[in-house]
Amino acid sequence: MIVEHMLLMQHPHIREEVIRLKEQGLKTEPAFAQVLNIDGDPYEELILLGQEMKLW
Repeated sequence: MIVEHMLLMQHPHIREEVIRLKEQGLKTEPAFAQVLNIDGDPYEELILLGQEMKLW
């Protein structure tokens, strides 16, 4: 959730789209991956993104 929180802080305009996708049944990570056009496993890719953002 740290990565998702930071992404929403940096890109608040994606919040509504993520919420819409979650209301349609997507889990959090897949919703973020879809909005950000991230290919591959959304869980792994968001971890890698967090590392690139130097969150840990």
